[in-house]
Amino acid sequence: MVQVAVVTGTSRGIGLEFTRQLLAREPRVRVVAAARRPAASQELAALQRQHGPAWLTLVALDLASQESIQAAAEEVACACPDGVDILINNAGVLGSHDLASETTSEDLEAVLRVNVIGTLALTRALLPLLRKGASKTVVNLSSGAGAISAAGGQGGWALRSLAYKSSKAALNMATVLLARELRPEGFIVVPVTPGWVATDLGNSTADLAGPLGPRPTLDAAASVRQMLTLLERLRPEDSGAFVNYDGRRLEW
Repeated sequence: MVQVAVVTGTSRGIGLEFTRQLLAREPRVRVVAAARRPAASQELAALQRQHGPAWLTLVALDLASQESIQAAAEEVACACPDGVDILINNAGVLGSHDLASETTSEDLEAVLRVNVIGTLALTRALLPLLRKGASKTVVNLSSGAGAISAAGGQGGWALRSLAYKSSKAALNMATVLLARELRPEGFIVVPVTPGWVATDLGNSTADLAGPLGPRPTLDAAASVRQMLTLLERLRPEDSGAFVNYDGRRLEW
């Protein structure tokens, strides 16, 4: 039986790397790659030419739109009627780097709508397909910045990006509750932090420390490679744990 993985936010960064590495695995994995504008991604087009549309299905998805989420879920159901094994909720937005006292309601709402509300809506819409799958695994890409224990850090980043950090804290709680609810059905639901990866997001947080500050310590390929190894090791008893990309359990 061929494993089927749905990955969101695949036009660049970690999501694109998940797509690339899943397609290269043995035994082969069929990937449904969702992005806001998948047809505009030269990288996704090249991967589809390389592996063929039977192995890589491209789906348009905007997590800020409930209509787009429903349409994407219906498209996934048509493409994968026998079920989905793994859902990797990678898509997300950063929002502003404003101080907490300066964060606008509009920015907070926009980030929560994508990172929390949209992610949960897509997961809910795909649950019937996940229930058919063998692995029944949901991975929500989180961040160490979403841990309350991380709020005492130093530097410019420690006091900023309230919308993003709040969204990841909310996603962590939602993931834990979903894990508890679905555990009797054999699901594995985990929030996983990919580490400080050199993507647009990772580089922008480093910029807050100034030009001489620390830079991200991982590239996307290394982070995804370790996360895929982690996924192979996950068991139902791990469901609901806050896990680092390298397998370490993190504090909330």
